[in-house]
Amino acid sequence: MMGLWYDLGQTVTVLEQTGTTETFFQSILVKVSEIKEDFEVKRFILGLSSFLVNCEMPDSVKNHYSNIIKVLAFLSTKSIEIR
Repeated sequence: MMGLWYDLGQTVTVLEQTGTTETFFQSILVKVSEIKEDFEVKRFILGLSSFLVNCEMPDSVKNHYSNIIKVLAFLSTKSIEIR
């Protein structure tokens, strides 16, 4: 997840070039349910939010915007529960 907020453009480029964008988003949906610590929640929130603030995303990312929003809502609730 650090690659998303560190260098989102490069991360998306690598995902697209390797054809792993879909796999990446599928793994995110699995990983969020395994998060135990609040700092992990915050890292995921920062990383996933970076997709939404950049308007020049490929369609393979834009197709996941609704899932990103759902995951962000889930993570916000999880952060409150952890605290």
